[in-house]
Amino acid sequence: MALGAPDPYSRFGEERLPSVGGTVAGRVYVTLLAGLVSTAIELFFLPGEVASSGNRLVELFGASCFILATYLVCTMAAGVLWGLWAACVQRVFHTVRPWRRLLDIVFPPRRDGWHEASRTAAFLTGGIGLAVFLAVSAVVVHVFLKAKFQNLSLASLTVTLSVFGLAAATAGFCLPLYLAFRGALRRLLEWRLTRPLVRFKLILALLAAFAVASIAAGLVFGWHVIVQIKDYDAWLMGGALVGALFALAPFRVFLGSGVSPRLVRLGSAAWPAVFVIAVASMIGLAENQRNRYIVFQKSLLAGHLLTAARQAQDFDLDRYPALLGGGDCAPFDDEVYPDALEKPGNDKDDNCVGGDRPRGSWRNSDVPAAVSDEFAARRDSLNVLLLTIDAVRARNTSLYGYPRPTTKTIEEWADKRNAYVFDRAYCHVPATRWTIPQILTSLYPSDVYWDTKTFPHTVQARNLMLAEVLKKHDFYTAAYWTMDKRMWGLDQGFDKFTNEGADKKSSGGLVTDYAVKFLEHNQKTRFFLWLHYYEPHDTYETHAGINFGKEPMDRYDGEIQFVDQQLKSVFEKLEQLGLWETTIIVLTADHGEEFLEHGKRFHSYQLYEESVHVPLVWWLPGGTGGHFSQTVGHLDFMPTLLNLLGYSDGWKKFRGKSYAELFFAPEQYVERPVFLSTSWTADYPGGSIKGVIDDEWKLLYNVRSQVYELYNVKTDPLEKNNLYEPEAEAVQRLLPALYREIDEIRSNKTFGKK
Repeated sequence: MALGAPDPYSRFGEERLPSVGGTVAGRVYVTLLAGLVSTAIELFFLPGEVASSGNRLVELFGASCFILATYLVCTMAAGVLWGLWAACVQRVFHTVRPWRRLLDIVFPPRRDGWHEASRTAAFLTGGIGLAVFLAVSAVVVHVFLKAKFQNLSLASLTVTLSVFGLAAATAGFCLPLYLAFRGALRRLLEWRLTRPLVRFKLILALLAAFAVASIAAGLVFGWHVIVQIKDYDAWLMGGALVGALFALAPFRVFLGSGVSPRLVRLGSAAWPAVFVIAVASMIGLAENQRNRYIVFQKSLLAGHLLTAARQAQDFDLDRYPALLGGGDCAPFDDEVYPDALEKPGNDKDDNCVGGDRPRGSWRNSDVPAAVSDEFAARRDSLNVLLLTIDAVRARNTSLYGYPRPTTKTIEEWADKRNAYVFDRAYCHVPATRWTIPQILTSLYPSDVYWDTKTFPHTVQARNLMLAEVLKKHDFYTAAYWTMDKRMWGLDQGFDKFTNEGADKKSSGGLVTDYAVKFLEHNQKTRFFLWLHYYEPHDTYETHAGINFGKEPMDRYDGEIQFVDQQLKSVFEKLEQLGLWETTIIVLTADHGEEFLEHGKRFHSYQLYEESVHVPLVWWLPGGTGGHFSQTVGHLDFMPTLLNLLGYSDGWKKFRGKSYAELFFAPEQYVERPVFLSTSWTADYPGGSIKGVIDDEWKLLYNVRSQVYELYNVKTDPLEKNNLYEPEAEAVQRLLPALYREIDEIRSNKTFGKK
């Protein structure tokens, strides 16, 4: 280039770049306003019981401030990162000559038509590129999560580098796509008929209208699908937040052109102070239990944002920080954190609750209850029939007062054959893969030996299963399992284990036909028969002659009634063959089902009554029947059954306790709290929820959010009024029991080791 000749790229150098502070501030203002809008939406949608619970207006104000501070901190932090990135990109493109040449190619000078085509093409390419980047990143992160890295630092670094690599690859993919779009749009601008249509503002308006219409149509016609997505409310709120950011984006341009520079400089100096105040407020307000409860349990997105803010100060990378109510009692020791397994006798409280557990192996000190002489005289010839139904919550059975006749057969035969009905029976974890092994072993899942190469995990042969015990005592053992074509190792100890039809949703008829034929062929053989009906599990189908409606709850009730009708044939066959007088019959469900009572669908996620309260009915030959209000759990089934039959196999290792005393001397029975949990693994990615329930009270402990909840399940069966106070008598009584059970969750060679 000749001396003094103009630099063809000097137009970039002549442009005066905004200061870094101004670039950051402009974007912080946008995200700050989006945070204010989101806070208003959050407060508007807070459930009514939050405001009305005990007239706690002062607590509601504190929680509102906590939500506001959380949104301000998170959105302003995002604005800072956005602004720094924008400033960096500006300086790279304006100071590095190769990038300046590239910029001139991509965004040529404002010749007629090129500018309109360029920015329209850039907008379209940016949307496609963002969608591709997010989709591929989600897949990559999912793959890394499945890899289960032992080194968290290496895992974080690997994921970060992978995402940056994807960003670079996406940019490389978008450049030729952009050039193709721009060329096509440029040619369209040359045609008189299409020229009015190729306008950036028009295309933007059309896309915005299409997005709004699509969202509205999705909410109206696809709501039944949306609510099946885990944390759907958080996704919707996240979409509203992003929408607020786009809607407020023009405000940044307005600040740069339509507002006094002095006012802009004042705002640039003020926002850091606002950010510091918001951070300090969030740290202080997070220490209040009630604030955390409202943010984590009742808000839409604020709890997720608070979790993200917590992780920013997780110094030892164990996923549990000390600040913001994170609960880590050793913030610089990655072996000590909430939800860790307690290691006995190491002088450390590994899970930050209950102190250090003393050394010593578990021994069941329960003493088998005495049975009546009449029952003892016949028990050597008794059969056992176990009936389990998938996903039936007690609340939806007419056996427990539900207005729809969902379980009329069970009620009829409960009256006819003097059944013992348990009003307060609970599963310990609302997921079949954990519950069924608990029923058949009386062990916590952490005590069971597993083959973890499969999912659901397979029960190993070295576990002592109920069928093995009964087979040892000369029972012919058979089962019909319709949950899965895979047997999960549950066939151990069975002479005959059938899962034909497990790949069909409606297999109840097959189970019933098998049961009828089995009883006919084995009426003179001492048997143990286990039948599992799958129907009430989602998805819910309709059956001929049953029609409560078309909504999910209606079809769910119909599935329960369908299984109830199937049981009629089994009960009638038992009566026809005279087996009622020689068979112990037990009916229960593996877990319940959620229908958005507490923001979730299906099961496995929470420990509220709809998830864990299940029906339980016993028929004993010669029994007088009755209703029991005592609290019992699935772990207690195997000890109770073996107690009735007079067997002691595996007794010392059982985690459950026998309640056989209730059948013969109920006034002497001492009720025990029942322990609940959503997970039985250490390092559970989402954090687990633990709970304990006695005759009246339920205490829940959310490990990730460090939130406690206390409900009186007799006066508040829908669990709307959280009565947790550290000084409450029920808390003082139940908390030691809860901590003791948490400390008893142990690792073994196959499961739960860190």
